[in-house]
Amino acid sequence: VRRLDGIDLGVYGGVMRRAALVVANDTGPGHLAAAVGAPTFSVLGPTVPEQWAPWGPTVRVLREWPRWPTVDEALAATGLAAPMAAAPLPTAGLVRPAKAAGEGGAPLPVEVSAAEA
Repeated sequence: VRRLDGIDLGVYGGVMRRAALVVANDTGPGHLAAAVGAPTFSVLGPTVPEQWAPWGPTVRVLREWPRWPTVDEALAATGLAAPMAAAPLPTAGLVRPAKAAGEGGAPLPVEVSAAEA
């Protein structure tokens, strides 16, 4: 985990593009990571993923309704044992077939609940 204080948006996008995995909630960094094609694990709270989640073939979404997933649920869904663990993002059991294309033909995010992870 590294802080990237004071870098410009283009450099930030470039760093994300090279990341092994970007974990973000439903904010700008998650959308930027998806836009540059970085493997992105987006943790959503009580929101509508079709409206607010990042889109793309490299995006996986964890959402619990009507609450935010816990840290333990998010780590279990990614397969990471601890926040600093260096493990790849598993896809078996986490990824459902892609949903129909959304606006602009982009695939909608794949959603999984913590109970399914």
